[in-house]
Amino acid sequence: MPGAVAVELVHNFSLLHDDLMDGDEQRRHRDTVWKVHGPAQAILVGDALFALANEVLLELGTVEAGRATRRLTTATRSLIDGQAQDISYEHRDRVSVEECLEMEGNKTGALLACASSIGAVLGGADDRTADSLERYGYHLGLAFQAVDDILGIWGDPEATGKQTWSDLRQRKKSSRSWPRWRRAAVPPSGSARSSPRTPRAATSRPSPRRSSRRVPP
Repeated sequence: MPGAVAVELVHNFSLLHDDLMDGDEQRRHRDTVWKVHGPAQAILVGDALFALANEVLLELGTVEAGRATRRLTTATRSLIDGQAQDISYEHRDRVSVEECLEMEGNKTGALLACASSIGAVLGGADDRTADSLERYGYHLGLAFQAVDDILGIWGDPEATGKQTWSDLRQRKKSSRSWPRWRRAAVPPSGSARSSPRTPRAATSRPSPRRSSRRVPP
């Protein structure tokens, strides 16, 4: 159970920060934390969840808990790398499908890999067994992200609980939307190459609106 709790805490830490960075106002049919309580509180709550995730594991005080914590922090670092890639790709017209898959593997595959192996690690499994479970979880994460990207464009908000088309409006790149961006970026055969588009300024990203509601003490 501690392993599952720790992974879920990291997952929610990433969602709180992701919603703020993307300016998303809805998740799971509810207003996002930054919309209700403001950006600063959303950042702090996310940071607290990440710290608590490590605390949940380290409180076990076992060698296996130390191994599990190392895998969780490694997965979190990959998740952050993937988020940085995701943001940087918004300002590029040309992103290869290989780059998209690498980003998706970092953002989603790494945490699913950890979720698939952390229970075995806490149960005393050797590294070979844990690594095999991680590989399974990594590819499961890629499959999940592919479905999630499709739902983010064509899904029913009533069913998914989040806004559609926001990823395309923000020029998000993914392996699902890659053909669309590639066609838009490559000029027709025989035509003069168009000049590179000026990257969208960072200030043009959706700016979270600070809510007038105060955080309860």
